[in-house]
Amino acid sequence: MAEIPWRVIVADTRTGRVVEDDLPYLDSPRYEYGINIAGGWGVRLPIDGSSLSTQDIEEFSDPWRFTIGVARGNFIAQMGPLVGENYNDDDNLAATDVSGGGLWDYLTRKRLLVTGDVNGTTIKEPAADVVFGPGPTSPKGTPIPAANQNLSLHTIGKRLVEISMDRTNGALPIVLPDDIAGSSEREYPGYDLAYVGERLMQLTQVELGPEMEFRPRYVDETHQFVEWFHRIGTPAAGGRIGNLDNLHKWEYGGALVKVNVTRDGSQQTHNRFERGAGMERDLLLGYASEPSYAEDFGWPLLEDVGSQHTSATEQATLDSWAAAAVSTYQKPITTWSAVIRVDGTNGLGEETGSPPLGEFSVGDTAIFQMRGHRRIRDGLYAVRILNVSNDTRDTAKIALQVLGEVE
Repeated sequence: MAEIPWRVIVADTRTGRVVEDDLPYLDSPRYEYGINIAGGWGVRLPIDGSSLSTQDIEEFSDPWRFTIGVARGNFIAQMGPLVGENYNDDDNLAATDVSGGGLWDYLTRKRLLVTGDVNGTTIKEPAADVVFGPGPTSPKGTPIPAANQNLSLHTIGKRLVEISMDRTNGALPIVLPDDIAGSSEREYPGYDLAYVGERLMQLTQVELGPEMEFRPRYVDETHQFVEWFHRIGTPAAGGRIGNLDNLHKWEYGGALVKVNVTRDGSQQTHNRFERGAGMERDLLLGYASEPSYAEDFGWPLLEDVGSQHTSATEQATLDSWAAAAVSTYQKPITTWSAVIRVDGTNGLGEETGSPPLGEFSVGDTAIFQMRGHRRIRDGLYAVRILNVSNDTRDTAKIALQVLGEVE
């Protein structure tokens, strides 16, 4: 099987136009992508004058203006605006390191405002608020535009990105999914000055909240332009993204090189309080409980308090965050982290039936056939792929949710 090399590409952030499709680099490019995370990338560039000159780097290293992508064939593992550069003269290396995050990292720098025409006074007015609901007005009496009525959480997430792109100089090559109707309510006052990325993350954290990923890709086979597709879990899939039908298979000792096991009970909870807005006796508190593990299965009662949503003013939303935390952490979290070969072979060039990198997505489920592992007993296990990152030039790390043993 012919080796497919890694490539580093450079694109204009606002248009997606590729300005360099094979940038020289040293070592192995770094990348990470996954569900509900910004992820990131990093590349070491030679500056010895023969591959890249100082002038070359100056032309494409403006932070945020240019985007870097780490690609293999037609697959872009990660791509996002360049944020930083680090050159150390003490290293005696003719090299410099550039790095950045995925697109979600950029959205954590953009404020959520319904209009770009705001200042210190107008931002306090209702016209600067972003409001969603099933009717023409919110429970607080704030008018709701027709485009923001009767939406699911899935489409509220989509609309937040749309709103951010409607602001002056805010448009980026982002492809959004179709609308899905619903009756969800959200009200985001402009004076909160919240970030778009922060509000997206909060949507993923409520009970049955939609999972998300900003997936980079080429626009077409000419590779002249790149874009990001906003993957959002649908209500029909319980908010999850990916193929959930155990489409992929890996065999330990084949394309599956290593499997590490972690079991963590540090966040385990059966009763969860979620702090909202207010102080002392006026403090708004969300609450959720799942007593069965303590009452029926012998666990001692475990309780927790969340303090990540102290600006929230809606009881139902706080309760939903609390319920999501209990649902996730009512029992210990068992995760596997695996190392796979990026070409899907057994390391000797022989195909194994396992997919190469780029033929599976985060959110997909898979079957691991385990045999001869020191910690995991032999058997077939259903797992879900949560995130992917670089290991070596030929291998990648994947973080997994263990779904259970397959009979």
